[in-house]
Amino acid sequence: MTVHGLLEAASVLEDLAAGRAVLRPRITSGALALEAFCQYVGTDHDIAEAAVGLRLLAEGGSQVLNDEDRTRAAQLAAAVARGAAAKAYSRADKAASDASSR
Repeated sequence: MTVHGLLEAASVLEDLAAGRAVLRPRITSGALALEAFCQYVGTDHDIAEAAVGLRLLAEGGSQVLNDEDRTRAAQLAAAVARGAAAKAYSRADKAASDASSR
């Protein structure tokens, strides 16, 4: 699981929110990144919901979303992007801490 994977998941959710069709491999990649994040880092309800939603789409669910679903996809994209930023910040903080202890 990488920050890049989380950002890809956020991008997929943004595309779905905008009503754009997304290739299934991108959806699968995003779902796997979110599932790994949830499993190894722990997470909030929104990121877990995004993981489940992308998994359902990866398994063949319809990408045709109504207005309410597109609004929710946009909210989930923002939550995932915040999670990616937090992970990136955590990595940078750890690297700085490791460097200062040498």
